[in-house]
Amino acid sequence: RRSCPHRRDGSATPPEPATLPRNCARNCHPRSKFHAQMHRFARVCRAPPGDHGPMIPGDERPRASRAQHLGPHRRVEWRRVEGAPDPERLHAALALDPRASFWLDSSDAGAVTATDGRISIMGDASGPLAEVLRYDVTTARWDVRTAAGRHTVRAAFHDHLRSLLASCPVAVPEDLPVDFALGWVGALGYQLKDEGTRTPTHRSPHPDAALILADRAVVLDHASATVLLLALVDDALPHTASAAAEWFTRTSATIKATPPATAEPPEPPPPGLVR
Repeated sequence: RRSCPHRRDGSATPPEPATLPRNCARNCHPRSKFHAQMHRFARVCRAPPGDHGPMIPGDERPRASRAQHLGPHRRVEWRRVEGAPDPERLHAALALDPRASFWLDSSDAGAVTATDGRISIMGDASGPLAEVLRYDVTTARWDVRTAAGRHTVRAAFHDHLRSLLASCPVAVPEDLPVDFALGWVGALGYQLKDEGTRTPTHRSPHPDAALILADRAVVLDHASATVLLLALVDDALPHTASAAAEWFTRTSATIKATPPATAEPPEPPPPGLVR
């Protein structure tokens, strides 16, 4: 799982300090095609604002001008809720959309520093500005789902990723206490290694890449026993502000009603379920 959260200047950046998924570092030879694709993915996400390569088919404007055309009318709003709800109980209580949801942790179990494992982030694609993208390597086609409906985009993976990152400037509050400020979250499949040939050796029943534009997120700070609620608002669409306010109220109540974690070990998973 990788994410491209927004920088405070509104552009996007991948998580720090890692540039490759941990499973890739363990399981992929450094000269493999998938390893190379992950490095390319990191370079695309780290590109300075406006420096996003060639234009995409069907749009003759440079990407930097497309971003200026959209304008920085999107901004992140946030609220703080005191408490330390049990993460698994909270995840169940939030009733996230199982078709397009995420749960990110800042580190695996067995933390080695005081900051490892401190943050957990949960969210889905149920907000009014959320988008869900699924990519197929063989056809170089994106299936896009938004609140307005569904459509397809024909573009190579990294070309369209550059377009996405360049066309969504976001204003991030200076007082936001975490680095994560919404943005693109997703999973990249090993089939992306065949992006150049379009002839993957093995076909997967799952998308070759799946991305969510997370316009809402619940951020648990386990060290300070607080929960942050983040929502994306578009000033050109007034209903997104009222929807965010309603979501803040509803989710705050859910957090306060969720009991804290206990020292008791969790119940073992049912037979056949790997967790």
